[in-house]
Amino acid sequence: MPDEPAPAANSAAMQSAEPDKAAAIRNSLALLLANSGVHVEASLPQFDGRSYKDLHVRWESSVASGQNTLIKQPGIGRFAVLSASKKSGSLPRARSLELSPNQLLAIAVDGKNSLRWWKLLLDPRLVRAEAPNANGDLQGEELYLTKVEFWVAIPDDPDIKEVRLYHPRWTGRDFQLELVSVLTVE
Repeated sequence: MPDEPAPAANSAAMQSAEPDKAAAIRNSLALLLANSGVHVEASLPQFDGRSYKDLHVRWESSVASGQNTLIKQPGIGRFAVLSASKKSGSLPRARSLELSPNQLLAIAVDGKNSLRWWKLLLDPRLVRAEAPNANGDLQGEELYLTKVEFWVAIPDDPDIKEVRLYHPRWTGRDFQLELVSVLTVE
């Protein structure tokens, strides 16, 4: 049986892989955001982890009625920050950038449109339903709520001026980002 590398060697290999992974994520973000006017620096800022801001957000579809209903396409709508509260603790670090049409990409930018932070979120508007079809076989369907409230935790960084939400759309070859909303951070 071959000898296993010493723990220190494994640790060193993992540490050298992290900068490569961070660079790959940075390059992917730069490519995805190339047409959005967002500048992606060589490295993203690191935060102290002592506090973060929790944004309470409401999304309401332009087809919303008095009740919360389900629609087939998310369409356009209005996003509003209902509240922002400072919390103690740190945010988890994102270690991969694997997009899906069922997500939103949240990015935070400063006053010069430089990327300060990013995170993938499950699309809070999405509801999956299964129901039997005419033959009795279960058939899945994805629907979207016309009204939803959710939270986005961002770094407590005074340079962050906006949080932009993008919906990844698969073209059959690659992902393109569609801007869903821009939230002003105070």
